[in-house]
Amino acid sequence: MISNLLHRSSVAVSLLVVFASAASAEDWPQWRGPARNGITAESGWSTRWPAGGPRRVWSAQVGPGFSSVAVTAGRVYTVGNDGGKDTVWCLDAATGRQIWRYSYPCGAGDYGGPRATPAVDGGLVYTMSREGLALCLNAASGKLVWRYDLTRGGKTATPQWSYAGSPLIDGSLALYNVGTAGTALNKTTGKLVWASGDEMAGYASPVPFTAGGKGGVAFFVGWGIVGLNPADGKPMWQYPWDTRFGVNAA
Repeated sequence: MISNLLHRSSVAVSLLVVFASAASAEDWPQWRGPARNGITAESGWSTRWPAGGPRRVWSAQVGPGFSSVAVTAGRVYTVGNDGGKDTVWCLDAATGRQIWRYSYPCGAGDYGGPRATPAVDGGLVYTMSREGLALCLNAASGKLVWRYDLTRGGKTATPQWSYAGSPLIDGSLALYNVGTAGTALNKTTGKLVWASGDEMAGYASPVPFTAGGKGGVAFFVGWGIVGLNPADGKPMWQYPWDTRFGVNAA
């Protein structure tokens, strides 16, 4: 089993051996894992921490940024920034060998680099840049499937410190914390399904929930938290949460 760490200071993805069991590794296809709750269903973890720390298996320079990693089907996906462009990386999880990469122009900005973790679903990789560019790439080849400018298309205001929320794939939708209370694209075509207004987004990733037998998605936005129906973007409930400069970032 391997654990994946992205350090902005060292601009490297490092894979470390953290337990000795031969149990099969569970995929970690999005921010905070399969259920988006930071919990793995794997078992057989070692209870002994090595005196010298876990053994590093490999490391790879991917550029500065705040993207974590998605791991599925033996591949690692992450995003970094360098030389005025973002690069989406696909690496072999066992060796760190580059399988493919996809780059596009993007400034580093304050606290330089991308702030969203890729999501992998149905053989596709979904990312979002700090400037609000949503990409869908073929997970096997890195070929562009579609791209969409969330700021321009949704006619929204960019937050002061740029976008910082990882995409959520929910059914046929790709959901982003962009605008007053989120934006939804068709995950297959990249076409806009709904947008929620032009107020500034929060710096948080959308999270699915079930309450009263109904499914919804929670967005922590600039003015508070809202639970909405992902199919049409209509609010189910909301709660104001005022912070200085609208910095809701949990």
